[in-house]
Amino acid sequence: MLNALEHNPQANIEQVLNTPKEDTDIISVCDRLIVSLQAAEKNAEKMIEILTDMKKKFS
Repeated sequence: MLNALEHNPQANIEQVLNTPKEDTDIISVCDRLIVSLQAAEKNAEKMIEILTDMKKKFS
């Protein structure tokens, strides 16, 4: 991300954070960050749903 901003201060941060492409062999910790955060959000919403159902069922 920092390299992209250094070369182009107007770079689209969301696009930069979602690199590399699907066919890239080696990725770093923040590659596809937005996609990973969206998946984590969906998982958290599902967990809340499950916990709410359990609370109703076992209370």
